[in-house]
Amino acid sequence: MEIEIISKETIKPSSPTPENLRIYQMSFFDQMITNIHVPNLFFYLNKSNCIDQQDIAAKTQRIKESLSELLTHFYPLAGRFKDNTVIECNDAGAELTEARANGFLSDLLEKPDLDSLLPFIPYELKPSKDLTIPLLYVQVIFFKCGV
Repeated sequence: MEIEIISKETIKPSSPTPENLRIYQMSFFDQMITNIHVPNLFFYLNKSNCIDQQDIAAKTQRIKESLSELLTHFYPLAGRFKDNTVIECNDAGAELTEARANGFLSDLLEKPDLDSLLPFIPYELKPSKDLTIPLLYVQVIFFKCGV
C-alpha cells in the first residue's frame, strides 16, 4: 500500500516549560538502554463511511491542537536528549506527519505482516546517536473511504 506524505510539521507545546523543569534527569535504567523509538500503531474506524477534505482538515487541526496541549503536560516529549543522562526540555516540539493511503484500512488488516506495516511508521527502526531528533513522532494517515 502506498503512503503519500501531505505535510510534516513540528508541533510545539501550547505553553512553555517552566524554568525549574527544563532539565529532566533520566533514571539509571533509562540511561542503560539504546536510544531507539518504540513504534505504536493505532487504527480507528471513522464513524461515517466517508469524510471529505473539509472533515480531514478539521480532524488534522484538532490533532495539532490536542498534541500541543499534551506536550505542556508531558514536557520531556517536546525536548531533546542532551546526552544519555538528561533530556533538555527546550520545547523543540514533536513531529506530526499527515499522509494519505491509497487503499482501504480493511485491506491492510486482512493480512497484516511486518513488511506491510513499515510504511506506517514515520521514522527508521534503528538506534540513533543523533541527539537532535524528536522524542515523539505522530503520523496521521487517512485511508480511502469505504470498506
